[in-house]
Amino acid sequence: MRPILHTTVGFLLVCTSQAVHYCPPLGPVFDAPTALSDDPSIRAAAFNLSATLDHGLRNGTIGFNSSITSFSLNLFSIHEAADAPMFQYHHTAPLLNTSAGGTNKVDVDTVYRMGSISKTVTVLELLLHDGKVSFDDPVIKYVPELAAIAAESGTANEIDGPSWAEITVGALTSHLAGIGREFAAGDLTASDLPLTQLGLPALAASDVPTCGRDGSQTGCSRQEFFQGFTKRHPVYAPFATPVYSNAAFWILGYVIETVTGKPYDQAVHDDIFAPLHMNRTSLTKPQENSWGVVPIGQSGWDYDIKGLGAAGGVFTSTNDLSNFCRGILSSTLLSPAHTRRWLKPLAHTTSLRSSVGASWEIIRSASLTPDNRVIDLYTKSGDIGLYHSLMVLVPDFDIALTILTAGDGDAVLTLAAAVLEQFLPLVDGVAKSQTEALYGGKYSSPRASNSSQSSITLKVDAGPGLPVTQWLSDGNDLLAQFSSFVGAEGNTPDMRLYPTGLITKTERAFRAVIRAFPTSGTGAAGESGLLSDPCITWFSIDGLRYGLIAVDDFVFTVAEGGKVTAVEPRVVRQTLMKDLS
Repeated sequence: MRPILHTTVGFLLVCTSQAVHYCPPLGPVFDAPTALSDDPSIRAAAFNLSATLDHGLRNGTIGFNSSITSFSLNLFSIHEAADAPMFQYHHTAPLLNTSAGGTNKVDVDTVYRMGSISKTVTVLELLLHDGKVSFDDPVIKYVPELAAIAAESGTANEIDGPSWAEITVGALTSHLAGIGREFAAGDLTASDLPLTQLGLPALAASDVPTCGRDGSQTGCSRQEFFQGFTKRHPVYAPFATPVYSNAAFWILGYVIETVTGKPYDQAVHDDIFAPLHMNRTSLTKPQENSWGVVPIGQSGWDYDIKGLGAAGGVFTSTNDLSNFCRGILSSTLLSPAHTRRWLKPLAHTTSLRSSVGASWEIIRSASLTPDNRVIDLYTKSGDIGLYHSLMVLVPDFDIALTILTAGDGDAVLTLAAAVLEQFLPLVDGVAKSQTEALYGGKYSSPRASNSSQSSITLKVDAGPGLPVTQWLSDGNDLLAQFSSFVGAEGNTPDMRLYPTGLITKTERAFRAVIRAFPTSGTGAAGESGLLSDPCITWFSIDGLRYGLIAVDDFVFTVAEGGKVTAVEPRVVRQTLMKDLS
């Protein structure tokens, strides 16, 4: 049996015989970059991407039908003014439904329908009333129609009807309620196909949806929704696996009405749209049709989806949607702790690259930065009629991308890939450069005639974080000793500092990750096997301590004006001053 110290701490000091895997903590590895729109690399990328889009639109090689598709996109940092985006682009389709009175030139204030991005509005509204409603509460506490069904059904067959008493508000926000995707939308009875001739039975009139099925029918009232949807069978037991559900957010709209005592549209206007200055955002068509863009075809511009608005009914503009994203990342309406809790996964999916949160569609990528670390993108897409949209939050960099389109549904993902793949590596590079300028350098103790000097040197490299290239404590090479501390002699330790987000006006806390790499030859590859993971940083941070203080605990001193002047490696109980010469 190995010593406890080696078992606990040694996970990070894994010897790697092949590619270098730094395994930083999940989250930011640098401070969020600032002044991105002024950076030469960002400006050059914006110029080049504009030229590429211009060429593709002009020559019909952009990857979607741009003759019928208008779009507006905006990539920005929350640390810059709204009028200083990293990249912004608008395209007005040559073919528009001008007879509907819409605009003939799109810009930041042009109104689109954003479809299911509305779900993030619904979840934010619920979070704003934390205390009046808990995500752990059963939904029947707030929706009397479902409470009545739960009381009547008792222990009825759960295959025939959802277990409403077990379904919580949180389950509905994260698609874990196990209920159906829709009430009537997309029902095959709207099809022109000869369904009975194809083998389906004839239906009684009472089985055919009379509202909300498609654009030819009006949206459903509250009574119509509950009378119809509660006849539908469950898909899974609650909390079994995520199943995308618009109906879940329809129900959450009614939860909000109970909690706030207001109609849904009034509640979100008062609590979200007005405070975030989303002046052209609403649950109904804008006051002036000329504010909006209307594509040719069955656009869905005029379709009133009534109660389903909480799932997909919001009209918005690029400027307003950007304000919404900025408000989330800046914790304008929620506390930072509430925001961090919201921006977390709640369920996995079949794909190793995607998870589900409270309205979030979370994409995990290890190919967006040169060091191939994992970056989580908190996204929400939306589709209604011919309107297709996407918002992407990147908390690691405090940046966001919004895309609103009217026309070809292929445009959104084509544009998103072009923007993110072009800019995210550059944003990472700017963050690295700013980290080097702010924190990099040598920090030393005052030299005394009767003692050896202590110092630490920090310098960024091709990897993540802020590497410690040398650490002397009273003349001893402390960095070199870490391998022996955990029984990994003969290996070269790699120590990197990462921001923790714990800050005051004058201090910023970092934690180090220490890994060991073979000095020469192939060396041992560390543990392998089904249940082994060479990248288990979360398990070992704060694992090695001396006198109750962790060896990975560092605090930087920040002077007025934001200049870093000192660092305290707390384990040695000493503050080292930065050499500013």
